[in-house]
Amino acid sequence: MQHMGYLAIVLICLTACSPASTDTAPVEDNSEPASAPAKVSALPAHSLNGVDLDQPLTLLGTEPFWSVTASPSGIVFKRPDEADITLSAAPFTVTADTAELRHDELTMTLTAATCSDGMSDRAYPLTAQVTYKGKVMQGCAAPTADLQLNRP
Repeated sequence: MQHMGYLAIVLICLTACSPASTDTAPVEDNSEPASAPAKVSALPAHSLNGVDLDQPLTLLGTEPFWSVTASPSGIVFKRPDEADITLSAAPFTVTADTAELRHDELTMTLTAATCSDGMSDRAYPLTAQVTYKGKVMQGCAAPTADLQLNRP
């Protein structure tokens, strides 16, 4: 008798776990078909080594110390013991592995090569060269937002 009780419980469990009957009428789907996702370009129009050159960039160098911030709002060139030089915004001209921005007496050239500033363990996605009034300065470059995120 006890076996009959177990058998009944097993049958109830099997019935509960079996798939639902398929003899119901299909439900019509009147919803609009999902549109295909918009194609997104893998890289921005002005990019170099995966860096969007239309976003704020920071170029920096050591010995002598210098930095340039280039953004849609303008360009600021800073050096210790010198007045900051502020210029209007200008776009980079991009080729296969370099980008260049010429503005009056300041030229910035970026190269698609990983760079080290020689003073930290940070790796920058771009190598930078800044020429101001004939003086050439070597350094590195990265998106400004990336540098701000990595501050201690």
